[in-house]
Amino acid sequence: MIKNNLIRFLQEEVKKANAKGLVVGVSGGVDSAVVAHLIKETFPDASFGVWIGAHSSAEAKRNALRVLEHTKLDHSLLDISDEVDGIAEKSLLTKDIYENEEIYAKFEKDGINPLDEEYRLTDEFVHIKGNIKSRLRTSVLYAIAQKNNYLVVGTSNASENYIGYFTKHGDNAVDIQPLVNLTKTEVYQLAKELNVNERVINAAPSADLRRGQTDEDDLGFKYDDLDKLLNGEEIDQSVKEKIETMHNDSKHKRTSPVEFKK
Repeated sequence: MIKNNLIRFLQEEVKKANAKGLVVGVSGGVDSAVVAHLIKETFPDASFGVWIGAHSSAEAKRNALRVLEHTKLDHSLLDISDEVDGIAEKSLLTKDIYENEEIYAKFEKDGINPLDEEYRLTDEFVHIKGNIKSRLRTSVLYAIAQKNNYLVVGTSNASENYIGYFTKHGDNAVDIQPLVNLTKTEVYQLAKELNVNERVINAAPSADLRRGQTDEDDLGFKYDDLDKLLNGEEIDQSVKEKIETMHNDSKHKRTSPVEFKK
């Protein structure tokens, strides 16, 4: 039932916008895989998927390819690693992005690219660079959408949205959000209904910010606990407090810009 409702929703929104179809960034994760399957079913001849690499892991790319091949979406494979590095270098290249100033000194002496993912960047810089990746990917998607008169489809779910686990003006800067009222658990259920590749379904959720990164390690709690809270179930008090703090701190991400009223 939910699949058919989502397809109708996508059809209606495209018609309202006088657009021709839909485009989505396919990351290799289950959320974008579900959206890829949905848009292909909705507009078989007017849907497009894009894998946009930016120092991405090999596994993320393999999973994205599995989705693109399975859905038979028209698609492009792009890599914007150099562009991400260029912006990061111009805006953030200072000694305090490294855990150890000796590393920075070695870069200067040996002529090493200081933004190489192999080196120990501070957690703060990794997250800032991750947001740069997300915002550049959005620019790519909108360029493709504009060329084809398509709408950009988002992949955020209710769980991520509640705690602000997305990039402001990045992956949430879209035209349509079909999954934003579905919890992560419900997305997995829909993935099985849509026959999403099992390897994609079973992969640990990851924003692919760095090697081995997972969402749940970064968050400090499980999606299961977050979904239980959203469903009104009881969870550990310390986890509940952490989730509610993230929700309150990220309120600005879910609202329009604050305007001065004279």
